Amino acid sequence: AVLSLAASPRVAIVALQRVGERAARTDVVVRALEREAALERAPPRRVSLLHRAGELLAPRDPHAAVLRFREVLSLAEAHPPPLASLGQLPHDLGQWDDLMDIHRRELELTADTSRKARLAASLANLAQEKLGRSDEALGWSRRAFELEPANAVIARALERRLRAKREIAEVRWLLETELAALEQRPLAEGEVAVERARRRASAAHALGRLWEQPVSDPVQALAAYRRAVIDGALRPDALDACVRLLSHLGRTEELVGLLEGEASRDESPRRTALLVEAARLCDETLSDAPRAAARYDEAIEHDPSAPAPWLGLEDLLRRSL
Repeated sequence: AVLSLAASPRVAIVALQRVGERAARTDVVVRALEREAALERAPPRRVSLLHRAGELLAPRDPHAAVLRFREVLSLAEAHPPPLASLGQLPHDLGQWDDLMDIHRRELELTADTSRKARLAASLANLAQEKLGRSDEALGWSRRAFELEPANAVIARALERRLRAKREIAEVRWLLETELAALEQRPLAEGEVAVERARRRASAAHALGRLWEQPVSDPVQALAAYRRAVIDGALRPDALDACVRLLSHLGRTEELVGLLEGEASRDESPRRTALLVEAARLCDETLSDAPRAAARYDEAIEHDPSAPAPWLGLEDLLRRSL
């Protein structure tokens, strides 16, 4: 009746919508919205009308709502709807492919890099956990990392997936890329410099372990461990690795310099052990007695109660007489 009395179809549709709203007839309002959308030539307005129809249908007929949202998605390329709001219904219904379509479209449309990275990470999780598509998950995880390589959560997710597939070369690429991003990019809002240094050291240490085993490239491993020593968060582990590899490579002068440098920065009891080891190498391998004596003296000054430097100095002096 409302439609037959109206002067124009659009006026009739608006009137029908108001009647439906007053009567709390969702089906009438949805029908009016869809009729108006069919007449509407402006895509943004059409998207808005269909989106509203889907929202109204969702509580009563979620599957019908999803159909409307799919039509919204078909118009989304040029006129993006509030895509984030479309995802809740497929999620609640367990329609994971529909949810992935929504995330994919939003990823294509958004210009914000961080948002793109989060969407790609969500797509990876959906593909892996809900659909069991591990190869697709790996692809989305890689894309998320390429968009935001300094993001710890995204980096670790990709690392887990690569390690699960035993892609060791790819894990090395990931750690190198993450390290470069952590070294070059400014701190994010709320990020603490000490935490950034800890993450750099952790990535460098993990990279060193990969170069050492299973690749067995001590030179590359040493370079990575040195980066971890510089950042210091994992200094004892990384330093021990550097000492081991420099000894293996026979690079004693470098090893002594590393021990001396580390001792100059370390005020803990470990400093004594570092100086004693540097002194021993100076004496036994480099045949540099004055340098060895100086290191023993430093160790005694740092901790006069430690027996090792006294014994080492005594032996050195006895042999020099």
